Order: sequence, then structure tokens, then C-alpha cells
Amino acid sequence: MISISNVALAGGLMWVDRWGSQTVSQNMIRTLGGLPVFYHAKLHKGVQVTLESLADQGWQTYETVLALQELASVAGAQYLLDLNGVQFSVVFNHTDGNAFSASPLVPRPEPMAGDYFTIKLNLLTV
Repeated sequence: MISISNVALAGGLMWVDRWGSQTVSQNMIRTLGGLPVFYHAKLHKGVQVTLESLADQGWQTYETVLALQELASVAGAQYLLDLNGVQFSVVFNHTDGNAFSASPLVPRPEPMAGDYFTIKLNLLTV
């Protein structure tokens, strides 16, 4: 079960950058003698969580899309993300301009209550 701020999401969403997110920060400087000095830190916050529907799974209802759009429109709001029992405090990642997107499976001039959508949520842990 996946939910964000009490909005239950249909199963099948994939955490597409789960194994590719940067979890360690590293910086290197050289001494006057030319030797490298490394500084490392584990990143506990600011990890990307991109949840995405695939072509054949993770479809969300129109009502869910509207609820997610409402959550994404609140600037600076923090939400509790529950990914199958593992909880994260997250914000919508607006840095690239696309914190939330949805595409209907069946394009219509006006979506209907029973329509399904593929979605993409761009989140950051805080």
C-alpha cells in the first residue's frame, strides 16, 4: 500500500530512482603538496523519490489525480509518504518545474469520474 498524506494510491507505482539517488555527498580539495583530501557525508535528507506509473500498472483514478494535484500545489508543505510500511517525510520537488504530472489513458476533452491516468510524482525526503 502506498499513500501520501492520507491519499491512498493504487498499487503498481514504481520508485524509479530508488537505486540511483545520491545518498553520499563528497568533496575533494588538494593540499599545497598536491595530495587529495576528501570530505564525505551521508545524506539523510534530500534524497529523490520519483514514483511513476508504468504503461501496464500503477494507474490512478481521476479523483486521486485531483487530490495529488491539490497536494502538489501547496508551496513548502511536508507530507508523510508511506511506501508499503516504510515512512518518509517528503516535499514535492518543484526545482525542475514538474513536481506532479498525469496523463489520461483515454484522452477526452473533459475527464470523467471513472477515467484512469498514469502519473509521475517527484518528491524529496526532508
